[in-house]
Amino acid sequence: MTPNTAFLEHYLNKWKTASENGDHEKALAHAITAYLIAKETEEGIEGVFLLKIELSAAALQGKSHAEVLDKIKQGQLCSFCGRSDTEVPVLAGGVANICKECAARCHEFFLGGEPQ
Repeated sequence: MTPNTAFLEHYLNKWKTASENGDHEKALAHAITAYLIAKETEEGIEGVFLLKIELSAAALQGKSHAEVLDKIKQGQLCSFCGRSDTEVPVLAGGVANICKECAARCHEFFLGGEPQ
């Protein structure tokens, strides 16, 4: 087990414990930490932590995990802000979905300026 794998397991366990205890803010923080570690070190597994982020953010909004998983599968929720396709247009992807507003923010962040 590499040090990075140990960190990821540690934060995944912390996410699970916080989620089970209803501490969704803490769960979200653990999921974000694990995602950032995975993104930098373990190619290809960051999608697992994106899902944990989505589940934690939705729980903060009072949504159940089953409801969120169903909507994610159907491409109905933005993976970044958690808004539904009834609130904003959502583009469904293989691992994550993104709404028009988050796409614009990402474009501005990465490329500067407004999208064309």
